[in-house]
Amino acid sequence: LTLSSEQTRGASLGMLMGSSWRLSDFGKLSLLLQHQANLASLLQTLKAYSHLVGTTLAVEIVTHKQLSIIQLHLNSESENPGRHRIEVGITALLCLCRHQLGKDWKPISTHFSHAAPNSTHTYRRVIDSEIIFGSNFDGIVVNNHDLYLPKPEYDSRMEEHARAVMDHHVVNSSPMPMDRQVRDTIQSLLPHGRHSISQVASALGYSIRSLQRQLESNNTNFQKTLDEVRTK
Repeated sequence: LTLSSEQTRGASLGMLMGSSWRLSDFGKLSLLLQHQANLASLLQTLKAYSHLVGTTLAVEIVTHKQLSIIQLHLNSESENPGRHRIEVGITALLCLCRHQLGKDWKPISTHFSHAAPNSTHTYRRVIDSEIIFGSNFDGIVVNNHDLYLPKPEYDSRMEEHARAVMDHHVVNSSPMPMDRQVRDTIQSLLPHGRHSISQVASALGYSIRSLQRQLESNNTNFQKTLDEVRTK
């Protein structure tokens, strides 16, 4: 993507690719994603089955008062995965939100950790809301109300059927190791100063003691994982 962008004079190819993303692009998981009661449930399902999407994508929700940040993190061997991969991820998240909340839905703001490119025309056309470059995170800011807005056509029995089908077909798929999940969660929460063991455990749906046991079974602990993230 970076090379192609250079050959096209810095075009925002990641934005263009991500803007054409559809629910079906999530593969088998799309069957379950389309039967979710609200956006929060959809994002939690995406997180729970993220090993089916790929090990490079992590999504975390950070809530503060009336607002929530849907934060994107890309796992990469490179410290800087490049703006185009971030563009694809952010616009794919926007497509998910608009699938759940309607095609005309807009976030409060969209954040990119990289600097603004020479032209932001494609960004403004695709996102159609406030854009902040040079942020301390990559993600979108939404009202908490939007996270829990019920989907009118939601059918809980259809979700049960879809989840049963999904679990039957992915029984041999391996979820992301716990130490990797903790590391990703810390990386998402660290910029907001919300990275204590209790906050990380809550984000992952564990008690503190349960999280500690899970990490010990992987021959590590929370402080060691936190230190590794800080020094990366």
